[in-house]
Amino acid sequence: MLAAAKLAGLNCLRLFNETAAVALAYGIYKQDLPAEGEPPRRVVFVDVGHSQTQMSACSIVKGKMTVEATATKRVGGRDLDLLLFDHFAAEFKTTKKINVTTSARATIRLEAECEKLKKLMSANITPCPLNIECLLDDTDVSGKMAREEFEALGAGVFDQINACAADLLAQLKAGDEKFKLADIDCLETVGGSVRIPAIKALLTEMICLAKAGDLKPIGDAGTTVRGVRVRILTDLVCKVSNQSMCQVSRWLPNLRTY
Repeated sequence: MLAAAKLAGLNCLRLFNETAAVALAYGIYKQDLPAEGEPPRRVVFVDVGHSQTQMSACSIVKGKMTVEATATKRVGGRDLDLLLFDHFAAEFKTTKKINVTTSARATIRLEAECEKLKKLMSANITPCPLNIECLLDDTDVSGKMAREEFEALGAGVFDQINACAADLLAQLKAGDEKFKLADIDCLETVGGSVRIPAIKALLTEMICLAKAGDLKPIGDAGTTVRGVRVRILTDLVCKVSNQSMCQVSRWLPNLRTY
């Protein structure tokens, strides 16, 4: 990465991983952080992206951030898209006698429609349609799926995200008690896949169990549980700010900073 930056003529001042970058962006954006010497704000960051899920727990005060623990799984929204693709490819092979995988163009079109269907199911509880004209050999195809069926289909993916969350909480629980699970102030989410209701519910339950609280219904704008806020980080204000970052090496064996 440093060599690539040098070749591009860029002066790379520091290199650190994505979980630390998300937390640093949060610290720059927030104006109501505790002052140094006061109890820090304890935040869990969850990034469920296209192909990877990353979580980190940080203690933040003005001008300083400490990464206490991290967890990563190579799973994301792309895996759910592929599950939908395989489901409908098999269905059309049976009902329409066409094999979508034999055509690159048909494969791309079906993958795109599966991604759209995934987003529709995140916003609607009623069955959502999938319609493609002339997908292969001038054959029109159609199908539909309800959110409950989608969640059953993606159970393995959700289990992997849950395992990532469990890994993060286990690290915090085994720590030196500076970051107590009951003291988690908020959960900040990043990435388009966190909009999937099943993932929202999973993250809510994760924090509720950590804080020994009761699960409350998920609202349209996010998830709220006993003082824990779940918010999507968007339109971050980028500005120059004096920030220092401390990374706990025992939880970050593969992280190097320069």
